[in-house]
Order: sequence, then C-alpha cells, then structure tokens
Amino acid sequence: MSFSVRTEEIQSSLGLLGGLTKLSGSAGNDIEILSEYIMSQQMVQRVAQDVDLIAAFSAGWPWDFVFSFDESGSIEDLHKHWRRQVELNTHSGLVQIRVYSHDPLLSNAINEAIFRRSSELVNTLSAEARRDATRYTAEELKRSEERLSSARETMTAFRLRTQIVDPASAAQSQLGVLNTLNAQLADELIKLDLLKLQGQSTDPRTLESERRIQAIRNRVDEEQAKFGPGGQGPGGENYSALFAQYERFAAERQFAEEAYRVSQVAHDGALSEAQRKSRYIVAHVPATFAETSIYPMRFQMSLLTLIFMTLAWAMGLLVYYSVRDRR
Repeated sequence: MSFSVRTEEIQSSLGLLGGLTKLSGSAGNDIEILSEYIMSQQMVQRVAQDVDLIAAFSAGWPWDFVFSFDESGSIEDLHKHWRRQVELNTHSGLVQIRVYSHDPLLSNAINEAIFRRSSELVNTLSAEARRDATRYTAEELKRSEERLSSARETMTAFRLRTQIVDPASAAQSQLGVLNTLNAQLADELIKLDLLKLQGQSTDPRTLESERRIQAIRNRVDEEQAKFGPGGQGPGGENYSALFAQYERFAAERQFAEEAYRVSQVAHDGALSEAQRKSRYIVAHVPATFAETSIYPMRFQMSLLTLIFMTLAWAMGLLVYYSVRDRR
C-alpha cells in the first residue's frame, strides 16, 4: 500500500473566481509523524483492536520459531515483532507499507487497518491545528465580552443611582429651564420699567412686579448654582462630578465596544481561515491482496545458511590444522 498526505486550501469567494480549490503535496512533518506513529506501540495496540495480530504472526509457531511470534509474548514482544513484519519506506512525500504475515487476508486487513488509523491521526492533527489557530482569538473575544459586559453594568448602575439616563440631556433640560426663567425675568423688568415711567411708584402692581422679579432672580441663581462647584443634581450629587463620572463610564463602554468588535472580526477571520484548510490521506496504491507466497524464501535462506555454515566449518578446520602444524 502507498499513500500520501494532501493539504486542501479552499480560497475565499473573492479570490480565484469564486472559491477554487488548491491542492498541495504532503508536508515533511506530516510524513515523519505518520512514520513514527505507524511503527509505534500505540499503532500495534489500535490495529490489534481491528485485526487478530497474534493469529497473523504466530501461525507457524513453534516449528517456525524464526519468523513466527510466540503467542505467550507481551505487548512489547509483539511491538518488536511488528517492526520486523511491517516494512515502511518514505520517498518524495509518499509512504509505502508492506506487511508480512502467514495469511494474505490478514496482511491485507492489517494494511487497511494501518491506513484507517493513520487517517484518524491526520484528522486529529487537523482538528488540533484548527483549535490552536482559533484558541487565542477565542480567549481574546471572551475577555472583550467580559469587559463590555462590565462596562455596561457599570453604566446601568450609574443611571440607577443618579436617576439620570443621559447627563447631557438632563443638563440641556436644566438650561432650558434657565433660559425660560431669564425670559420671564426680562419680561418682568420691562413691565416694572413701564410702571415706573407712568410715575406710580406706590402702585401695588409695582410692588408685585418687584416681588416677582426677586423671586425669578432667586430661582435663576439656584438653577445656575446647580452647574457650579457645589451644585446638586437630580440624584443629590454634584453635577460636575456626575458629568465626569458619566464621561469616564461612556468612554470605557465605547472603548470596550470597539475592542469587542475588533475581537469578533479577528475570531471570525481565524475561524474562516482554519475551516479553509484541511489535511487528509490519499491512497495512491490501495492495499493489495497477495495470491502467491514469496517470503520468507525458506529454500534460498536455507541454502545460504548451509553455504555460510560450510564456509565457517572450512575456515575453522583450516585454522585448526594450521595451529596443529605449528606445534
């Protein structure tokens, strides 16, 4: 079996005429990770959940003690035998796997299980990469949400405490009252001047007008005093302090809203970028089924063993006679 890791990047709708797909070859890191994983003990344990590895590797035990696995062996022994029976080669971004066992059906099943478990690993790595890409922006968005919520709660508490929805509107209303009083004061002053021109200083209307003028002036002074250093607002607090608090709270809320908007845009962009990239495994050569047993080539290996043993015996014999002749 031979496969590779492919990376798919789907461009945005504004690029490449509306979202064409870009395919790139497998990355070296992915191939190295897969190679380590395939030859690891974890892969042995996971493949053993799908395929009976002991039956696949121990069919010839005990007469074939060289190539067969001892059924009583531990998982470490099975992993060691796995590294002998599973051959892995990597070249130009391709992963080639060859599995040796006593049953061609089991060899094919082991190949397919390796491919399936490798696909699961690549999917897990892709999901981890997407989470890593959006983890920072998600945390920043959460902090922005908490900050905006705190700023809005502070503003609500301020309005409940002072009974003022908007100090600017309240001040505008107070200025309207002050302007009305000033207009009434001007009218009363004109009326008083007209009465005095008529020469009737003892006229009761003159006294009444003077009292009204004084009352209006007192009221004007009280309204103007509200905007002074010691002025009292609707909530019984200093108007200047209320304006300062409101401006500070409003600035904090505005800044929190802007930070939340920026964080939301950044998080959406990170999600979009993560979703546009995915990795998956493509099998160029699917798991093939062997019809003829080729390995372990017992006849050739037995012949080579006999030849080497004969050579060793001959060399030993020569050494023996050489030492004996010297004596």
